[in-house]
Amino acid sequence: MHRVGYKNILQQKLYFEMLMAIDVPPTSTVLDVGCGYGDMYDYLLGNGYRGRYIGIDLLPHFIDEAQQRFSEAIFVLGDIVSIELESCDYALASGPFDYRTPNSQERWAMTIARMFELAQMGIAWNGIMAAPEEREDLWAQPLPMVMDLCSHLSPYYAVRSDYDPPHFTAYVYKREHFYSDNLRALIGHLYLHPEYSQELQTTPSCCAKQFGVSLQQLSMIESLWAS
Repeated sequence: MHRVGYKNILQQKLYFEMLMAIDVPPTSTVLDVGCGYGDMYDYLLGNGYRGRYIGIDLLPHFIDEAQQRFSEAIFVLGDIVSIELESCDYALASGPFDYRTPNSQERWAMTIARMFELAQMGIAWNGIMAAPEEREDLWAQPLPMVMDLCSHLSPYYAVRSDYDPPHFTAYVYKREHFYSDNLRALIGHLYLHPEYSQELQTTPSCCAKQFGVSLQQLSMIESLWAS
């Protein structure tokens, strides 16, 4: 496995795992922003992914090697902010904003906004909240700044920073991510079988798994089943 900007393979896998916590279905379309050599696609395949994958990067040698590694995937050379791309279900980015550029904050905000525009369900990216003083080449995204950008995009967002301080992963969802066919099926089941609300209150995790929804989705319809 290639590594681009990671200490080791375990760290790279950890960051991919954090991104996948946005709950990417195996048949969904994924846009990988700053795809490098296509390592995220390799990770997805190893976890049962069989959807449509599109990787984009600014560096030609990354795109060339990624396409050689994975001929069945789509790799695009260019800037997500300025080129035409097809829509996707989820847009993901693993660490492309960590290294300082002359316009880091502007580029970051524009890229995240473009990712959210292209995604039909949601986006996730990871970065660093604080950089060591001796690493002037790194660019941090302080938590208040991250949350401010998220809140301007959607009321549905979360930030996780409990796995490798000072790193974080941000998740920003479209409404469609939560109001899925599975959630609608659960709502219909509740109306037809109101007694099921007792089971939901007793074993919410099991019920969520049974219907293929998340606990976040359950909390959104709590008024229907909680007494």
